[in-house]
Amino acid sequence: MDQSSITPNTSNQQLVINGDNESATALLNEKQGRKRDSLRDVTFIEFMTVGILCYVNLINYMDRFTLAGVLGDVKNEFNIGDDYAGFLQTVFVVAYMVFAPIFGYLGDRYSRRKIMAFGVALWSLTTFVGSYIPDFAWFAVFRGLVGIGEASYSTIAPTIISDLFVGNVRSKMLAFFYFAIPVG
Repeated sequence: MDQSSITPNTSNQQLVINGDNESATALLNEKQGRKRDSLRDVTFIEFMTVGILCYVNLINYMDRFTLAGVLGDVKNEFNIGDDYAGFLQTVFVVAYMVFAPIFGYLGDRYSRRKIMAFGVALWSLTTFVGSYIPDFAWFAVFRGLVGIGEASYSTIAPTIISDLFVGNVRSKMLAFFYFAIPVG
């Protein structure tokens, strides 16, 4: 295969599966033409998109560390020791680590909005249902499912911001997005 005919996959371009490089290049040029390179050029919808993504990221990190704040209550509720209490965070982290690259791969090939919506729905539902689980084993399973949901969001949301903006504006919007980590 001639290497010069391969179009590189950027964050603004869908993966070319059928070898239709001309259509992919046209799509990339169209998207880049619509991008804003100054904060004054950013539309209300784009600001709202970033604002919502930042708010969900804030809630994401608040949720991630909530268990540490109520760990004593969790230990009492399930009558477990420090080893099993630590296992809950391990389950979350392992699920997150395993599924984050998978969601990154899927995000390059399929609709990022749908993947992120699925992840946020999974995360929200499992967080809610997990609050009412009376059995430790099932509670641990739901902590793992929360990790899977958060992995989808944390992997996909920055790419959506990167698709909306270029240059300096992209850097500022991503900085705003990542500011939620220490705040949350």
